[in-house]
Amino acid sequence: MRATGLAEMLDQSRTGIRAETIKLSDQVMRGLIKDADALGPGYREEIMFATRRFAETCVESLDVDEAVASWGRFYAEALSDEELDEILRFYSSPIGQKDVAATKAALPIWNAHLQSRSAALMQVALEKYTEDLREIMRRWSRISDASST
Repeated sequence: MRATGLAEMLDQSRTGIRAETIKLSDQVMRGLIKDADALGPGYREEIMFATRRFAETCVESLDVDEAVASWGRFYAEALSDEELDEILRFYSSPIGQKDVAATKAALPIWNAHLQSRSAALMQVALEKYTEDLREIMRRWSRISDASST
C-alpha cells in the first residue's frame, strides 16, 4: 500500500470522511432539534456535542497503520515472494511511479464524481431520517406528557 500510494490516499480519504460525517451529523441534528425550543437552550448544544463526538469517534476508529498492515497480509496471501518482489520492482520503476501519480490524481476527481451523483439521494434519505427522528420525538413527548398527568 505504501509503494502504490494507497496508504496516503487512505489517510486523505479519512480526513474527507471525517469532514463529511461531521457535516452530515450536524445537519441531521439541526433538522431534528430546530423545533425543540421547549427543551431548553442547553439541550441543543448537548445533543450537537454528543453527535459530533459520535461522528469523530467513528472516523477515528480507522487506524491507517493497521489498515496498511492488514492489507499487506491479505494481499500477500495470494502471491509468492517472487511475485511480490516483481510487483514492488514495478511500483519502484518510473512507469510504476507514473501509475501511482495517475491514481493519486484521479482518485479525488473520482470521489467528487461519486459524491455528486449520490448527493441527491443522500439528501432525500437525510430528510426522511430527520422526519423519522422527529416523529419518534413527538411520539415519546406525547407518551411522557400522558404519563405525567
